[in-house]
Amino acid sequence: IVTATVTIILINQFVWAVDRISSGVGIADDDFTLKLAVFHTLFNTFGVVLMLPFLRQYIGFLVHTIPEPEEDLSKPKFLTDAVYEFPQTVEVALRREVKHLYDNAVELIVHGLNLRRHDIFEAKDIEATVAASVRPVEFDIDERYEARIKTLYSAIIEFTTRAGATDIREDLMDDIYALRDVAGQIVHAVKAVKHLRRNATQYTERPQGIATELYNQLRTEIARILVEIRKLELADPDHRSSLWLDEERIQVESDARDTNTRIENLIREHRLDPSVATSFLNDSGYAYSAMRDLLGAARAYYIETEDALAEVERILALDDDELLEALGTNESDGPGTIS
Repeated sequence: IVTATVTIILINQFVWAVDRISSGVGIADDDFTLKLAVFHTLFNTFGVVLMLPFLRQYIGFLVHTIPEPEEDLSKPKFLTDAVYEFPQTVEVALRREVKHLYDNAVELIVHGLNLRRHDIFEAKDIEATVAASVRPVEFDIDERYEARIKTLYSAIIEFTTRAGATDIREDLMDDIYALRDVAGQIVHAVKAVKHLRRNATQYTERPQGIATELYNQLRTEIARILVEIRKLELADPDHRSSLWLDEERIQVESDARDTNTRIENLIREHRLDPSVATSFLNDSGYAYSAMRDLLGAARAYYIETEDALAEVERILALDDDELLEALGTNESDGPGTIS
């Protein structure tokens, strides 16, 4: 519109320029078709030259007035029929989709605990950040679970089932099934936080003594595990270590084992109401289940068991029997199946 307006104002100059250019390149005076082509070329060139000084402002205006459509996080991004043509691409696509599921899960877990991802990922003191996060994050966790977790998990299950019906070699299928199990652990962790959310909100949105401290400790530990997993994600694959996962698992099991004793002491000292204690014991079970699932998913997803570093770590890492011996207790099961 701007170019057309300026052209109309300068129409006499344009006519003169078209005649001079046409004459210069040998176009006859009565060949109006070619003269029209010359005019079009001159008009377009003039438009480009006219708009160049304002290009940055024009781009800014378009970006501001026409925002990019939001990505639909509820749909699978990588699980397409095309990946079945090459066996190796099946695993790559599934690995990316599991990461997509995990990213969605982190959002639900963090918001379910009334935290913000950028706050905990950038925090120098996670415990203080959690204690300061008292305002509930308003969202429908059940609706978000159905849309962004269950839908993706169902697609992953269907994808791996179809992959199992193809002629993919056995060792590759083992990796594919392992990724499916990682997705299951991620989903279990989200479900555990769903159960934890109501009481975690009730006892942390305002100070309520020891009950607030107990629930903040659960929130802090889950947040800390998410931060450590993010560090594992950002690390160079050749420098990733599984040793911290074993140490963290021991700590989780130790804390879970000591919870009953600690709560009994608080009740005996009249510092914690028995009804609150009962709720906390149930919720701590969900919290420790979420921690176990997150740690298990991180180990299976990020630690490459075939490279030399991982081979050494596998030798050095504690196995289940050693963990149980160190703890003197059996590892408890997580709650529930996927529904």
